[in-house]
Amino acid sequence: MTRPDRYDVGHFPLSPPMAARNARFAHGNGADRPDVGRASLLPPRMAARDARCAHRHGAEPHAGGQTPLPPYPATRSPRFAPGQGAVLVILLLSGWWSWAAPRPAAGAEPLLDRFFPPAAAATPTPVLSLPDLPAVIPGRVGVDQHNEAVRLNNQGVAALEAGDAARAASLFERATGINPHEVGLWKNLLAAQRKEGRVPREIVRTALQVMAMDATDAMAPYAAGMAMLDKLGQPRAALAFLDEAARRQPGDTRFAVALANAWNKAGFPDQALAILREKAPEVRDDPYPLYVLGTLLTERKEFPAAQRALQSAMAMDQEGFAHDAYIRARFAGGALDGLAQECEAALRRFPGIINRASLERIRFCLVPHEYEFTDQVNVQIANPSEIHSFHFLLRYPPEVPHHQSVQVLGAEIESQGRVTAVKGVGPDADGRHSFECPAPPGNQVTLRVRYRLSVKPWLGSRGPFLPASAPDLDRLRNDDKLSLEDGRLDQVFRRLSRESGNFLQNAYLAVGRGLSYRENFEDQSVQWALEHPDACDCTEFARLLAALCLKRGIPTRVVTGFLVKEEFLRGETNIGHAWCEVFFRDKGWIPVDPTLGVNLDWAYFGNLLSDQIVFDHQSEDRKTRMGVDFTSTSSDVRVKIDNTYRVRLQR
Repeated sequence: MTRPDRYDVGHFPLSPPMAARNARFAHGNGADRPDVGRASLLPPRMAARDARCAHRHGAEPHAGGQTPLPPYPATRSPRFAPGQGAVLVILLLSGWWSWAAPRPAAGAEPLLDRFFPPAAAATPTPVLSLPDLPAVIPGRVGVDQHNEAVRLNNQGVAALEAGDAARAASLFERATGINPHEVGLWKNLLAAQRKEGRVPREIVRTALQVMAMDATDAMAPYAAGMAMLDKLGQPRAALAFLDEAARRQPGDTRFAVALANAWNKAGFPDQALAILREKAPEVRDDPYPLYVLGTLLTERKEFPAAQRALQSAMAMDQEGFAHDAYIRARFAGGALDGLAQECEAALRRFPGIINRASLERIRFCLVPHEYEFTDQVNVQIANPSEIHSFHFLLRYPPEVPHHQSVQVLGAEIESQGRVTAVKGVGPDADGRHSFECPAPPGNQVTLRVRYRLSVKPWLGSRGPFLPASAPDLDRLRNDDKLSLEDGRLDQVFRRLSRESGNFLQNAYLAVGRGLSYRENFEDQSVQWALEHPDACDCTEFARLLAALCLKRGIPTRVVTGFLVKEEFLRGETNIGHAWCEVFFRDKGWIPVDPTLGVNLDWAYFGNLLSDQIVFDHQSEDRKTRMGVDFTSTSSDVRVKIDNTYRVRLQR
């Protein structure tokens, strides 16, 4: 996701009679935002760059990762007629004067439908009906024909027992041709065809014949249904057959589970769940029914119930699929305490477990790590001969109690082909250290600062917490990019305020529904995000959640940092991350990541995991984390700044 480290440029021309001038520019991916000091200065042409962050977490999505959240009904706000302007209408109702509601922002209703989608029209449940069964003509064959059919049947049974299903099917076909009135021969033919993997439509034809001859046999409709479901990929066509099998033999949970599976694949999960809630717990020797129940509940975001079902399935699971689904359901549900140990045990027990890469990623972010991390700041100078002195400014990653400790290993400046070890001076009032270039810089000058970062997961389920006095809400709100007076934001906020339940959780879900992730290489405002909801990255996700919470009076701030991913361990990257911190008086600042929440649900809600490195928190009254100061003999020195990161896993 694209949230950059922004940069300051402090420039002091030396040529008299000009007075020393100072300017600071905060940059978000090439968008220059002057914050001028004593005098204005032509902004430097900064390269458009951004700290991008891929918000997907693993090679494979967890179960239910693409399922939409339960929809909410849309509401329409009263509005003035187009072109009416600021008209006030006074209404007299029961002796009280009231004002008509203000006109919503243009496009507000379609926007609200993104954040609070109307309930989808229910798909009519299909009426299940079997195809016409073949007519059964009573009759008998002669003794010789009967004996020949029996002989062929016995040979077919022997062939089937020997594993030669093709020969068995051929023998049974000959037997049914000689004596078509004997239902046992047709049943044996059906068994051989299924064993052979015969063309599904042949299996269905044979099954229909058996169903017509024996109204109590449940295996025939089951065989036809499974051929439709698994071989032909026609779950709706399979429904009638599997429903008939379950009707003919209601005590066999195998048929009920197959029917539930068909309902789910046909797009009717409610019917599937209704069957599995009743039947799956009755199965004592097969983990699959409880596994299917658990995965369906995970897709519906019913995580506690999913975990219970999958935990029961694990007791019978000898292949690992139920263990995999259980771990991912717990991760998505935010039940992380002790989950690292569950991951380790499953990975050891099942070396070939499905979704192994996802489980390894989950384990990675739940155990402590030590990283060697490098901040690299690159500056290009168009006319370096006019530079008199040059300093880099950098705020180190902070110490975060119970999550992140920082040790500076060293720093160096590279200029004109020479690399010189340097030491930072400071910190100054803004917490930044200054690094002086030891010689006049060339066209390219680079600062590298190396740290040892010890990072461990901090889980909101266990703390410890750092209670503190409440922060100043007005100071947190003093950020133009929050767009707190924007009409679209107000529409979303007012609609959100009518939702029942916890406001923060509702806002977290609404942001994930309303914005679509796309790297935009800019540091954009909430107003821009609501105008371009399909082009937002982590910065806009975090900033919108912060704005909604601040309008509610909940202290919230945006945090910048880095999300460690496997591909970042192999080279330099300029990809960073942004999320929120929400203040609770009895707990302190609690992390909430709405971007990762889109696909990982509640794993990063209230938790700060060991793949998250904290850089800084955004504040309009605070200088940017990276910058440069220089003096020159000219007032028109042009510089371009970008930065990259390098991370190495030490343990």
